[in-house]
Amino acid sequence: MSFLTYQVLALKEFILTAGIMAAVLMVLFLAMAVRPKRGAAHYGIQALFFRQTWKESAYLAADVLQLAFAVSCLVCRTELQTVHILTAGALCLVKLAALPHALSFLTDLLYTAFLILTLLASSLLRGFMGQASFDPWLMAVYWMLQIFILEYAVYDFLHSFQMLLGKDSLERGARRKKERWNRKKRALKELEETYG
Repeated sequence: MSFLTYQVLALKEFILTAGIMAAVLMVLFLAMAVRPKRGAAHYGIQALFFRQTWKESAYLAADVLQLAFAVSCLVCRTELQTVHILTAGALCLVKLAALPHALSFLTDLLYTAFLILTLLASSLLRGFMGQASFDPWLMAVYWMLQIFILEYAVYDFLHSFQMLLGKDSLERGARRKKERWNRKKRALKELEETYG
């Protein structure tokens, strides 16, 4: 077996989880698309996807893949290897390349490091529980850590999605401001021509 095949097989849970999430999202999107629409306002969240640039789409795809990575590691109890750490880092870099905001990249980098560390701690705790006798307190700590990792992964996904929405509203606000400024300039020019 070649080195590349081995690395891809190490990511099989992540690839499967990402495929399932993509299929579910596509079915939901298509189910929303077949409803009768009465104007653009009734498209709701779909309008966001219709107006996205390819960079925003890449950012959102990397965000969904980060969530799929965390879910696959938790559900499948993946033993982290170098390829998993590199994949998490690559997703972080894709988000940076798509929307280069320094603060967003720092947040993504900290989230990725925190996710890797908590997954390693969860793996160590699971290994310790396998060797030691059953301890209900240790089991409670393990499950609380699992729930915390999942909650934080969902929170980071929603935070990144909100940032994408905020970027869109900031651009719209800047466009409106520019239009107001142009209208004022035209009005001043007309006044100068009239009374000038």
